[in-house]
Amino acid sequence: MSVAFQRGIVLYGQGRYDLADKEFRQSLAEDPENGLAHAYLSLCLSSLDRHAEALAEADEAIRVDPGEGFPHHVRGRALLGNDRYREAEAEAMQAVELEPTDADNRALLSAIFCARRQWQAALDAANAGLELDAEHSECRNLRGMALVQLGRNAEAAHSFGSALADDPENAITHANQGWNLLHQANYKGALEHFREALRLDPNLEYARIGIIEALKAHHFVYRTMLRFFLWMSRQSQIAQTAIILGMVFGRQALAHIEKAYPAFAPFTTPILALSFGFIVLTWVAGPVFNFLLMFNRFGRLALKPAEKLEAGVIGGSLTLATGFFIANTIKSSDPTFVPMLFFGLMLFPLAVMFRQKSGRGRLIMLAFVATMFVVYIPAFSHILLPSSSPFTWDQTEQGLMIFIYGCMFSTWIPMLLGWREAAR
Repeated sequence: MSVAFQRGIVLYGQGRYDLADKEFRQSLAEDPENGLAHAYLSLCLSSLDRHAEALAEADEAIRVDPGEGFPHHVRGRALLGNDRYREAEAEAMQAVELEPTDADNRALLSAIFCARRQWQAALDAANAGLELDAEHSECRNLRGMALVQLGRNAEAAHSFGSALADDPENAITHANQGWNLLHQANYKGALEHFREALRLDPNLEYARIGIIEALKAHHFVYRTMLRFFLWMSRQSQIAQTAIILGMVFGRQALAHIEKAYPAFAPFTTPILALSFGFIVLTWVAGPVFNFLLMFNRFGRLALKPAEKLEAGVIGGSLTLATGFFIANTIKSSDPTFVPMLFFGLMLFPLAVMFRQKSGRGRLIMLAFVATMFVVYIPAFSHILLPSSSPFTWDQTEQGLMIFIYGCMFSTWIPMLLGWREAAR
């Protein structure tokens, strides 16, 4: 093998993927038919989140060495990075068939099952890898992640603890232990592990997100929401959908009972109010409490610019809606009710927009938000130009109805996307 290839292997082992990328490219310039160089370059690109390029290099590795298991393993990693889970699983199974004693291939299968939220299958694959190599770090971590999601926290803690005893400088294991402690509501312990993970690897996104969640858990309200979010994360896509539908239709059933039997109002009204507040919080709790973190020195440093933007927009909208609500409570009037309704309901499509990954989904939601603003213009015009509005009251009422139903419909978009992903 060339000197450039050997340097690339060393740099890859050190986690210096950008430098390793250059060395493997140099090796391929000298020998374009070096299948291993294509494979390792693909792994570097996957680690750098350049998944489309990683897939192209993996295809080249298979073209050069179609009968080897490693290129199929590498292509499975690239497909996993591209969210093409079924194809990734097929490549992983091909790698297992070609090299059945390689624990890396079982780890890849476990990672794919984790991405698909098939926790028992992920646990079985990780256990199979550990039977081949009892010290395999990735299998240990994936086993622990699956145990956490299956609610077997004590076993997960033991798994992560033994892994840290063997390798106390493993940032991923520290991050996983942090998430395990979050599931157990041990926020102080979780924070310590997340901080250690970031000390070892400042670019570990998994730990950065964890430390933000642990910091926000200092607030009682968010602590309650976090427990719900973590519990929901352990449910299947079908179960999550059933729970959401149960909450929506359950509220409607209570509302019908209250209307039909007014005597039940003292009992149903508080439940309806609390459930509505809870539903709103499930959508906006994350960015709203990120908004509060912006006033915390350490929390502000942990947030990315995009998260700060989301927090500012959502937090600002909620603040304005609350302000106009208080003003409308003191003195009911159109100049307070109209902006209250706008900023309150716009929380939903704005939250959906920021949840979308950059790309077509984000652009679609941006257009959706713009449309909601346009249909609300007649209502604003009657406030700003009470005697000379160019819109009739019929047009204003139609715009208000489209706005209200549109904002409510926006909350179903992630579920529809989830069904699409599950089908894929």
